[in-house]
Amino acid sequence: MTTMPSAPMPATRTVNSGLAIAALVLGILSFCLPVLGLVAIVLGAMALIKAGASPETHGGKGLAIGGIVAAVLSMIIVPTLALVILLPSLGKARAAAREMATHMQLSAIGAALGTYAVNNKGWYPESVTGWQDRLSQHGLDADFLRSPRAPEGATDSYIYVPGLQSSGSPKRILAYENPAYVQEGKVAVLYLDGRVESMDVADLNRILESAGRAPKPPAAGSNTP
Repeated sequence: MTTMPSAPMPATRTVNSGLAIAALVLGILSFCLPVLGLVAIVLGAMALIKAGASPETHGGKGLAIGGIVAAVLSMIIVPTLALVILLPSLGKARAAAREMATHMQLSAIGAALGTYAVNNKGWYPESVTGWQDRLSQHGLDADFLRSPRAPEGATDSYIYVPGLQSSGSPKRILAYENPAYVQEGKVAVLYLDGRVESMDVADLNRILESAGRAPKPPAAGSNTP
């Protein structure tokens, strides 16, 4: 009794199964490299088209669907996870940049106040009224008087403490950031010696109160503390 040789698998079915397997593999790998998801979707779609064109090429249909589903999920999940992980870091970086800009502005304000005092027998502006305009007359750009942490249009980013002399204690506070516009709990403070540092709002209030200058942050749009 002779045995009839088995018929070879049609080439079209082999090709279709290869496309489906490739789609599934690339769909899984797309969780590590999302760009592969596009290739997986294309290969999976080709496999499904071939399977629908001829009953003889239905092999691998499930694998093709699995590859497409995996690719779509990776393209949704991976970017979402990346945003969840990166957003806090981006927020911290943005807050640090704003804090640095605020310190630079207060340093410029301190330099302008020092120039004013030199030309005014050692006295800083005696009143909070118009102190910003006086600094502008001494070369300070108006942009340095608007903190990046204050809302658009605010003119009271920084609060000036009047009545000090350049010969006073270097630890005296000359100006500080308006606490009403700070959400991180720390404000930038300018000392009489030109130093600028971040300080807890509670500590700032305590220092001002001990010096008889209880803080009264102005409402947005005003120029008086």
